Amino acid sequence: TARRIQHSIIPQALPNLPSLRLATRYQPMTSVAGDFYDFLSTSDHCLTIVVADVSGHGVPAALVASMLKVCFAALRKQANNPAEVLAGFNVMLRESLGGQYVTAACAALDIGARVITYAGAGHPPSLLLQRNTGEIVQLAENGLFIGPFPKAAYSNVTVPFNSGDTLLLYTDGIIEASGTDGKEFGLEGLQQFLRQARDLNPSDLVERLFQQISNGEQQDDLTVVLAHLE
Repeated sequence: TARRIQHSIIPQALPNLPSLRLATRYQPMTSVAGDFYDFLSTSDHCLTIVVADVSGHGVPAALVASMLKVCFAALRKQANNPAEVLAGFNVMLRESLGGQYVTAACAALDIGARVITYAGAGHPPSLLLQRNTGEIVQLAENGLFIGPFPKAAYSNVTVPFNSGDTLLLYTDGIIEASGTDGKEFGLEGLQQFLRQARDLNPSDLVERLFQQISNGEQQDDLTVVLAHLE
């Protein structure tokens, strides 16, 4: 039952915005997971992405993930302000987590203005690969975990999102996984991979990434959301 419910909260189709190509991958460690991702389209050129990781595994974490789905939908009016989305999560969930906590990354993409507004809550930095320079910008605007801290505050950072740029959001299972050499993939390994694979289309890039971290037994839920601006 929990597996069916969880399947229903994960997006069954990707949003369709002009010039934006999306790819996702969601791979639970067990039959149900504490990872979560979702999208809110607020106009024909604005899309907000959230990626979250609930502490623990199995059914308890999956139930919290289902609550995130409801909360995110309820925060549609705040969707273009990621800091307010994370603060809203904290207010709505803190009485219901039973000792669990949530890390999250939230990015609002404005295709018309060519900018990303980003905020995080105890989450690994999202990565923005800039096509023109080949540089990777770590989006590390981070506040406290969602849940334990009633007065937690969050803030936004805004960065350019130009043609050819690629944004990668993920959960910590990605960087804690073993690479093909048997060592922890790590944030540096993820950045190096993103540079090397930048000419791949989004779906192939995500597929290649999971091939890179498929060495050994899976130790955590794995989630990736990739957005490429053509």
